[in-house]
Amino acid sequence: MAMGCGAQCLKYLLFFFNFIFWLAGIGVLGVGIWSRVQAKDYDSFLGSGGVTSAANIMIASGALVMIIGFVGCCGAIKESRVMLVIFFILLLLIFILEIAAGIFAYVKKDDVMNKIRANIKKIIDENYGKTDKSSKALSDSVDFMQKELKCCGVDGPGDWNATDWKKNHEDKSTPKSCCMNQNAANCEKSISAAYTKGCSKALQDYIKSHIAIIGGIGIGIAFIQLLGMVFSMCLCRSISYEQV
Repeated sequence: MAMGCGAQCLKYLLFFFNFIFWLAGIGVLGVGIWSRVQAKDYDSFLGSGGVTSAANIMIASGALVMIIGFVGCCGAIKESRVMLVIFFILLLLIFILEIAAGIFAYVKKDDVMNKIRANIKKIIDENYGKTDKSSKALSDSVDFMQKELKCCGVDGPGDWNATDWKKNHEDKSTPKSCCMNQNAANCEKSISAAYTKGCSKALQDYIKSHIAIIGGIGIGIAFIQLLGMVFSMCLCRSISYEQV
């Protein structure tokens, strides 16, 4: 039996929203990969469970959202009640997981920020400037962070005075990576030539800006998910009525 006009409208509306949902999955996957690439240089300061872990979750979520969107499109076009119910259940499960992840992230955000400061301080105080392989890699990470985020020290350039690096470089105030003008000669000898912002605050601001992007995308996808669940159930009911 042919579907009525209302059911046909729901069918194509659900297909349209699932196509948008599928595209959103590509977007989440892309943002996850972008965040993973951007965060890799700061892994030493973020510790386990940092932005890198969140980016990996986003990559997995993006792939899952694409699969769910595809199932929803097929269920709408084929007018399959089974696929529509599966689609609804998958959407509901991922929606619940998103809410749980959001609550967990909100509860843990202060711990994450505190760990960032502690990790930066430990590396600057104990590892920077040493020649062993592990410390050299950490030193390179500090230099990269100070140049890219335009920061110096943990809370400011004065922090370098109490480090092991300073004991071996008494003629310098800060490492060269702190210099506002990297091309200036002997800029590291004057603290006035260094960035004034501490790297703890700079890295936290950097992470917060990424979280804002991720959060905005998450809200948009959640709205699409709710619409998808409503339309899938409405279409499922319409198919049932048509078959009676």
